[in-house]
Amino acid sequence: MSENIRIAPDFKLRVILADDEPVARRLLRRNLCRSAPNVEVVGEASNGYELLSLLESVTADMVLLDIMMPGLNGLEAFKRLGRKAEELKVIIVSAYDRFEFAQEALNLGAFAYLLKPVRPSELKQSIRKCASKIMEERAAVSSRVGLPGSVMDGRAADELQPLVDADESSTRRLLMTAKSIIEQRAHEKLTLSDVAAEVFISPWYLSRLFKHICGINFHDYLTKIRIDRAKALLRDTQMSCMAVGQRVGYDSPSYFSQVFKQITGMSPTEFRQRSCHSPRPVS
Repeated sequence: MSENIRIAPDFKLRVILADDEPVARRLLRRNLCRSAPNVEVVGEASNGYELLSLLESVTADMVLLDIMMPGLNGLEAFKRLGRKAEELKVIIVSAYDRFEFAQEALNLGAFAYLLKPVRPSELKQSIRKCASKIMEERAAVSSRVGLPGSVMDGRAADELQPLVDADESSTRRLLMTAKSIIEQRAHEKLTLSDVAAEVFISPWYLSRLFKHICGINFHDYLTKIRIDRAKALLRDTQMSCMAVGQRVGYDSPSYFSQVFKQITGMSPTEFRQRSCHSPRPVS
């Protein structure tokens, strides 16, 4: 029998590794690659603040979370996940064999509590159970919304067209509502889970529907709206670049500049200088 985790071939379990020790993260990544080929590590964080920030920009199914991290520890970060915790599976990986830690983690909704050094067999078993649980939940969503087949067989996640064809008007109305919410609240710390809750469907299903119909994912759509608005403000007003970034939804000036340059090929300052319009005062 193969030592690899047997899950649907098209299924991908997106994982974030949160541990302040680079060696621990490398070890976890190596063990995941060896025993779980369907796992994709989508990000790493060295403290709770980095984890929360990372979850604003990437979609994950599971977090392997250390407890003792500087700044904001794992349990405090877990508490701050809010609505995201309902969609994430969190596996605590800790060197502390203390009942109160384990109890608090489980009360917060942790999927498992593993002690360091984690044995590969324990990690593999936890990942298998986690993947199985996620596929069951997705299959239930598929059944409720009328998707053909089951997510368990690895196909239904990408077979949204029959649903769109069967009830195209209502499906597109739902998507238009979601897009309207994004446009109205793009300046906020808006997440996929926030929008999904507003239209009463799961984040996973909204993400798939968005990509299938619009050809772009939630994060890229939100970013496009923000950068388009930033370009207009830079071109037509005298607001500082920092103020523009904050107005459109970026608290960090450096991150705003990074995203802006990634999208436009130039910094906000360069864009303003090259703009052919003369700035006018903010009304």
